[in-house]
Amino acid sequence: AVGLTPPAKPDVTTDEALADTLDRKSLSSAQAEIDAIAGRVNQAIERAARLLEPKVQTVTLERATLRDAAEVDGWIERQKTTLLEKLANGPVLVN
Repeated sequence: AVGLTPPAKPDVTTDEALADTLDRKSLSSAQAEIDAIAGRVNQAIERAARLLEPKVQTVTLERATLRDAAEVDGWIERQKTTLLEKLANGPVLVN
């Protein structure tokens, strides 16, 4: 449902078959497919969570660069506040 399919095994039985396989798809196209996997896995996890817990809410934690213990403590407190507020409305899936 999210586009995750097993990759086709490339034919590498001969040099010609390998060259043909490599000619069919550019490296940038292959890299784009690889890069898309993480997003598709996240979508699959979210769909599975919604099947098990229909009221689950997806919460994305704040991204930050933390430089010292005080910043870590502040970040943790902000995330805790966000999660507890969301939990008041049902289960939470952290993204």
